[in-house]
Amino acid sequence: MSKPFGDTGIVLMIKFNSITSRILLTYFIVVLCSIAITALAFHSIMYKDLERRAVMGLSKQSKTIAMALAIHSPELGLPQERLGQQQISLFFSGRPVESDYLITNPQKIIIYSSSDKYTVGTNFMEVLPKWGIVSPPDQAAFHIYQSGTFIAVQEHIVPKGGNIKGSVITFAEISALEALNRDIIALLFKSLVIAMAVAIPVALLLSRQIIKPINSLREYAKAIAQRRFDVRLDTKSDDELSELAQTFNEMAVQLERYDSGFRHFFQSTSHELKTPLMSIQGYAEGIRDGILTGPQATRGLEVISRECQRLKSIVDEMINITRFQFSEGKNTLQHCNLGQILATTMESLNGYAAENAVTVTADIPVLEIISDPEQLRRLFGNILANAIRHAQTQVWVKARILPDKSVNIHIEDDGPGFTAQDLKHAFDYFYKGPQGHTGLGLSIAKIIVESQHGEISLGNRPEGGAIVEITLPFSASA
Repeated sequence: MSKPFGDTGIVLMIKFNSITSRILLTYFIVVLCSIAITALAFHSIMYKDLERRAVMGLSKQSKTIAMALAIHSPELGLPQERLGQQQISLFFSGRPVESDYLITNPQKIIIYSSSDKYTVGTNFMEVLPKWGIVSPPDQAAFHIYQSGTFIAVQEHIVPKGGNIKGSVITFAEISALEALNRDIIALLFKSLVIAMAVAIPVALLLSRQIIKPINSLREYAKAIAQRRFDVRLDTKSDDELSELAQTFNEMAVQLERYDSGFRHFFQSTSHELKTPLMSIQGYAEGIRDGILTGPQATRGLEVISRECQRLKSIVDEMINITRFQFSEGKNTLQHCNLGQILATTMESLNGYAAENAVTVTADIPVLEIISDPEQLRRLFGNILANAIRHAQTQVWVKARILPDKSVNIHIEDDGPGFTAQDLKHAFDYFYKGPQGHTGLGLSIAKIIVESQHGEISLGNRPEGGAIVEITLPFSASA
């Protein structure tokens, strides 16, 4: 019974070269790059937005003051103390940025200043160069920008139905906007740092979820390396790792089957080799010690020769089965005439058939297929040799084309047929039937047929005798 393997509660250990450390390092790099790109983009966008909003705010302030002066003091006779009470500020997200304003008469002489930097009586045209403005303002309201110094907006004071009585210039220092922008960027960085601090435990948990099944796969591979084929990986999820785990489980099943088959093969081989070796050893020691002499010694030498031939046959079959089993996917495919291959194989067995007083009859049409001719000769040679060995007088070979464009070959004999035990175990290595014959012929035949993507099955004729049915595709590469 298979044992589940997977959720073993593996403790997450972070190593420098581990996948977890690489995941975290990648995460940090992505976060830092995102912060840097966001900060650079946000700084530029935010600064332009602050400039835009500053211009809008200053414009609104200048219009408000100009309208108030045009209505309440058309001749600009507003008392100084009343003007001094009009403190103004720009607000950005609830945060104030101080701004100032100037009032000039039609001759552009400053008659009021909310800032101590500019005195009353100064010509406004002398202030403009300090703000970086070379050309004088025209008769319309306009914006003044000074890179790194000021943002200013001018609005003319025009009473209803009258002429221009002066101007209101509202302005703010760029340094105040830059300070506000720096404060906003600092807040952004603080937020990102807090987000990173919160995200690190989440990243660790996620990396653990990724590493945990990988660690399970590693431990599972170690178990397979120790030939613990009964272990199975749990596949609870539906992702790629689950598919990989399922593939590992299928691999374990195949390895277990292969390992079991190889154990059985070597056990059977050892048993098959032991009997002739014991016989050879017994006769050789008898002749050496002088126990067997004369005709007995001659008879012993014949037995030794026969058993050596038997050993050679077993070794040849072992080499063949190993060669066929490990040459899967390496067939030498070419166009070949199936009827000619069968005819050549039967011709090579004529002497064996005559020795057993068996007639081989063939009914084979001309069939061109793509296959490995050498493997086909070995396949038909094994099957025909078995059929001749067990037949009483007749062996029939028939071939036909099936509707699915495959080739069906029947090899029948009039012998005793297969027993129920034969039908179950005939393809096993060194299976010994009721008549005492053993070998690898049918095992090799099955390996060859399956390597050609075909099928082989055993059965009995209604009137008595065995049937071996082989189905091969027209192309073994299919």
